[in-house]
Amino acid sequence: MDAGAEHYSRFLQGDMDAMAAIVQDYQDGLFAYLRTLVADDYIAEQLTDDTFFKLMDRKPGFSRQAAFKTWLYTIGRNLAWDHLRRAGRLAELTASPEAPDDRPERQVINGERDAMLFGAMARLRPRHAKLLYWLYFEQITNRQAAERLGKTPHQIEAMAYRARRALKNELEKEGFIYEEQ
Repeated sequence: MDAGAEHYSRFLQGDMDAMAAIVQDYQDGLFAYLRTLVADDYIAEQLTDDTFFKLMDRKPGFSRQAAFKTWLYTIGRNLAWDHLRRAGRLAELTASPEAPDDRPERQVINGERDAMLFGAMARLRPRHAKLLYWLYFEQITNRQAAERLGKTPHQIEAMAYRARRALKNELEKEGFIYEEQ
C-alpha cells in the first residue's frame, strides 16, 4: 500500500493528522498539475483546496485499483473540468480549428476523445503535462517554454518528444486508435 493510501485509510478511521500528511505530500504537485489545466494560479489554488475539502467532507471510497496519487489527481482534474465547463472554457480548450460538427454523435465522440486525452495527460509526469499544455493549448513556442522552465530550446524539444511519446503510450493503454490524416 502506498503512503497516500495508508494515510487516507487512517483518515477515514478518524486520524486528522493523516489528512494533514496527505495535504503536505500532494499539495504542491496537485497545484502544479491543476495550473496546467486552468492556466491561472488563483483558480488552481482554489481547485487544490477544493480537492482536499472533497476528500475530507465527502470521504469518497478509494478502490486501490490505481495509485493514490492518480486517484487524487483525477478528483482534482474532474473539479477543474467542472470549473472550465462552468466558465465556458472547456470547449475553448478542446476545440479544433476545423468547422464545428454539431451532430450529436460527433459531440459524444469528441467528448469521449477529450476525456481520454485529459485522463492520459493526468497520468503523465506533471512537467510533461505542463509542457504539452503550453505547446498545444496555449500554443507557445519552444523558446517561450524554454524561458519559462529555464532550459534551452533544444532541451525543450527533447522534453516535448519524451512527453508526446509518454502521452501516446498512455493513450494506447486506453485503446485509443489514431486516425491517419
